[in-house]
Amino acid sequence: IGQNLLALANLLQAEDVREARRIVITRLTDRGFRDWIEEEQRAAAKVCSSYGTAGIVLETGLVPSEPLIENWGPSIGRCYEILREYIMDLQKPENNGPGYWAVFDRLHARVGPKSAALASVAKSLSS
Repeated sequence: IGQNLLALANLLQAEDVREARRIVITRLTDRGFRDWIEEEQRAAAKVCSSYGTAGIVLETGLVPSEPLIENWGPSIGRCYEILREYIMDLQKPENNGPGYWAVFDRLHARVGPKSAALASVAKSLSS
């Protein structure tokens, strides 16, 4: 379990993934996804795919959920809320279908209201 948790933490803490989250949180809040430039679209996709990968790892039981939710829960909640319309658009049947990044949907649901509340507090403190 320890090696799997470390590998997941390394994925989520990779510099490019952290930069993608920074772009999502600082530049995409309150902006419609159709107005994003290519760099912002790539950042959004990287955040969705990295949290999707984390969700897959949790669903398979390779790592316990508590460390991920405790440490990344507020970011998962905040990023998901910022990216929700983008994800929903990509899940339309004429685009990629409802399964596209559905694991990020489930991870967000698993994180629950506690982390959403923490994300809201973090957002208000950063404003």
